[in-house]
Amino acid sequence: MNRSRILLILVITLLVNLPTLGQIPHPYLTTISPVGGTRGRTVTLSIEGVNLSGASAVIFDKPGVSGKIVLNAETARTAPGLSTDPTRRYDGDRAVKNRLQIDVSIDPAALPGEYNLRLVTPLGTSTASTFIVGDLPETIDREENDLPAQAQSINLPTTIVGEMQAIGDRDHFRFKARAGQELVFEVVASAFGSRIDAVLTLTDLEGRRVASSLATRGRRDALLAHRFTSSGEYTLQISDYEQRGMGKPNEFAYRLNIGELPVVTGWFPLGLRQGTSTIVALQGHNLARPQVKIDAPLKIGRAHV
Repeated sequence: MNRSRILLILVITLLVNLPTLGQIPHPYLTTISPVGGTRGRTVTLSIEGVNLSGASAVIFDKPGVSGKIVLNAETARTAPGLSTDPTRRYDGDRAVKNRLQIDVSIDPAALPGEYNLRLVTPLGTSTASTFIVGDLPETIDREENDLPAQAQSINLPTTIVGEMQAIGDRDHFRFKARAGQELVFEVVASAFGSRIDAVLTLTDLEGRRVASSLATRGRRDALLAHRFTSSGEYTLQISDYEQRGMGKPNEFAYRLNIGELPVVTGWFPLGLRQGTSTIVALQGHNLARPQVKIDAPLKIGRAHV
């Protein structure tokens, strides 16, 4: 047997018998709570994830939101088990589970919408989780509002922060509307990974159905708009289409915006040639202007109306 072959056999033998402890998984976030906040406020987030020990900074993908880590605790350590593969001694990954507390400051001028949140750790930058910035006062959903008679009274405009906490859960909210007023009921859920397939049902105090949400092309979450013909009190019900609930934290959570909100549901034309301008006709609800002028940049891309 030649010398090179002997060396190769020795190297393979050493690698097979090394007491390896498995790979170290990339740092990632599993849950954040709450999933959003209002402009001009400071929100304390509870974040859970894996291999976040030593996290030194919070980063967002857009300006206007910043975060500071105030607590980082290890909640569990997992070790690889013995492998059934004869070429390996151990299977699995080394992992540390962490729970962090982070103070997030939202500038009053921050743009409403979705922000990606990541943590900087010694093992690299973590995966991203979505944080929603809103511009309405928030109302926390209280339980025991499963029936119309138990509806929670709310003042408009507001963002309701809630969750389907049991199978078959239905949340009810009571509010006042004026004749001629057009209110928009907008669910935000899929953006932060919620599985709720929300259904909105609007009724009067006698329980008669006034309106309900329908599937909207190009929109992942439920949207309902209604112009009221009579002043009075009304009840809004939100539920899951398949009556699901419970599960992991935020699995069936939602943010429900209610008010005289401007919402664009369509426009024409759908595009224009780069470097040109055109007048775009808008369709939607509570729009201050039915038409806007769009100037297309020289660089090809998409514009947001």
